[in-house]
Amino acid sequence: MDHYRRALSLSAGEAQAYLGIANVYRDQWNYTDAAEQYKKAIQLNPNAAKAYEGLGSAYYLLSRYDEAIEQLKKTIQLSPNDAWAYDSLGDAYIKLKRYDDAIAAWMRVLGGDGESIDRGGVDKKIRAAKQKLGKK
Repeated sequence: MDHYRRALSLSAGEAQAYLGIANVYRDQWNYTDAAEQYKKAIQLNPNAAKAYEGLGSAYYLLSRYDEAIEQLKKTIQLSPNDAWAYDSLGDAYIKLKRYDDAIAAWMRVLGGDGESIDRGGVDKKIRAAKQKLGKK
């Protein structure tokens, strides 16, 4: 964290430093402070897809699902093939019982850039959501 704080003292407008601090807070399970730092990064760089993704994740972990969806959609606007963002978007939709939207998001995961995405896990989530809808 000190590394990022020093970076801020040298360059008060450095979005990347705020993103780094936010990630440290997130890793410490301090999602409220992480969200505040992600917002600062976004103010300085409105095209920082990773900041929107982090903010969406923080909101999700704070059970603020509507806000998570909003931020994850912004991530996808900036990075349309971000499989992780689609996966998280599906997870947020499922919390709100928006099963069709969750399925659509997870289907996009399978076509995205997610080499590190657990495709079997995504398939399992799709099947579970379809079951909730009574679909096969």
